[in-house]
Amino acid sequence: MAQNPTPGQISNYGGAVQTGTGVIYDALGNPVVVGANMAVGAGSGKALVSDASGNLTLGTVGAASLPSATTTTQGAVILDGTATDIANTGTQAAGSIGKAADAGHVHFSSGMFLCAPTQYAPAMLDTLSVSSLTFAAFSSSNVNTGSFTAPASGNVLVTASFVTVQATGTAAVAFALAAHGTVSPLVGNAIQGSPANTSANQPTVIRFLVTGLTPGNSYNLDLLGATGNVSDALEILALQMTATTITSGNRGGPVVMTVQAV
Repeated sequence: MAQNPTPGQISNYGGAVQTGTGVIYDALGNPVVVGANMAVGAGSGKALVSDASGNLTLGTVGAASLPSATTTTQGAVILDGTATDIANTGTQAAGSIGKAADAGHVHFSSGMFLCAPTQYAPAMLDTLSVSSLTFAAFSSSNVNTGSFTAPASGNVLVTASFVTVQATGTAAVAFALAAHGTVSPLVGNAIQGSPANTSANQPTVIRFLVTGLTPGNSYNLDLLGATGNVSDALEILALQMTATTITSGNRGGPVVMTVQAV
């Protein structure tokens, strides 16, 4: 409790605004602060604080004065604004950073799609062709992953599915990825094979493990192709297929590309 200052310095308990000098006592009546200068008065959200000289006043308690919360003690909590502090889903752990996550935080999960799958499925058959030993895009505007942000690992799995056909005499075919609108350098490894000496239409699924991307950067990748002979084309048959029965003469299907975090 505090001893009343000189009469006339405090007009009333609810709205006093003057400064008084008095004594602060502890719960047993022992004086603990003598001659304290106290600015007294009504105020919202104020607390009794002191300076280095022991002068007391009604003021705002600074963040540095608040006790920190621990696993066993209540206290002030700091929200963590560093995205990389939000751990991937995995083995259970209590954590040791000492900060709380905002309610809107999102955990990274390996295997999650980094963007909506892209699909090229025109109503009429569109034959996307390459016929070069050098990699070329099947259709940069229509067959790409779409924009995605590289995860913290820098690694993604790109999957492309489509119906392909190659000329009868084709000795080799290959598929690869490159940055949207370019053909060099390749992003990740190319995949090459030697097809049978036939021009059959083949449903095909190709997977590319891409590593070394810069976390947080935006990417968009085109699907490329190449053949072992410039006179023998490698084709993707893009077509919307929604009929409930097989239609004679139809060949092709949607071209779908997905990107997953690794």
